[in-house]
Amino acid sequence: GSGLQLQSSDGGYAVIRYGIEQRQCAPWFLQKEGDRWRLDLAVQQQAIGFGRSNAWHLNSRVIHRYQFAFMDWRMDGNGYPQAEVTLRWGLTTTTTHQGLFVTAVQPGSAAEQFGFHWGDRVVTWNGEPVRDHRHALQLMQQAEAGAHQAVVIERRDGKSTLEGPAPAPPAG
Repeated sequence: GSGLQLQSSDGGYAVIRYGIEQRQCAPWFLQKEGDRWRLDLAVQQQAIGFGRSNAWHLNSRVIHRYQFAFMDWRMDGNGYPQAEVTLRWGLTTTTTHQGLFVTAVQPGSAAEQFGFHWGDRVVTWNGEPVRDHRHALQLMQQAEAGAHQAVVIERRDGKSTLEGPAPAPPAG
């Protein structure tokens, strides 16, 4: 079977992955350097493991730039892909002692349309200071479909506000 290529919102990272049922075909991580793509074997070696019958899985202890490509898959407790899922926002965050940071933005998602990027620090959501990833998830879930959202984020170039309507919850 042929692979599906998914590219990060900033265009600098890509993943070639195969269907969930193709357990022996591990994904490939690519990073753009100038006008060329190169395999990111260092991250690939840390982030992907192999189990019985040579089936691949993601190492959940490794946070990497390629997580965006797996957000539409539900993984089991060992990191093996199980099923496809539909996400409302398509945004994954993590909390550190420095604040709440974006660790993945699903291609084509509401989060990508808002303008979220990997590494953004989320400061406030609709004027409310965001405490941690659980608080951010609560704010995202509580947002009524179509309601205006204003999120203050911080990047290297300073603070900015991302705005738009909240997406509808997935059907089902």
